[in-house]
Amino acid sequence: MGEQKTQKEKNILKSKDFSTALFVQHKQCWRNSILALITCLDEEWNYHEGFIVMKNPIIFLEHGWCESEEEIVDVTLPEENLIYVTAVSFSYEDTYENVVNEWNIPFLQHTSSFRNSRYFFEALQQAQAVCEQHKKGVIV
Repeated sequence: MGEQKTQKEKNILKSKDFSTALFVQHKQCWRNSILALITCLDEEWNYHEGFIVMKNPIIFLEHGWCESEEEIVDVTLPEENLIYVTAVSFSYEDTYENVVNEWNIPFLQHTSSFRNSRYFFEALQQAQAVCEQHKKGVIV
């Protein structure tokens, strides 16, 4: 959680196909990602919450998406070229169980103890640092 990792490749084709099949809702990334996880993906995937860094304009936003060991699926922003910074991730099983138990999403916003944790602040600092690198032209 909140640790710097090598950016995984986003599977744009899979992201677009699932986005179309699920009729995703604009500005509903957490809902869309959980729906993709429990209906289109399998136990090898995890639900992630954290930040995305956009390159034009250079900003970061809270976001939800799915990841496996190899790749990212983002059904809300399937074609965008983004950098993903994870604050928290949940296994397929934990996500499914929490949805059945009427979990409030996004977890980052509905759990004050987590929002005040080091994981949230580490991810936030990472996203801010990536934005600064983009502004300086260090990352293209």
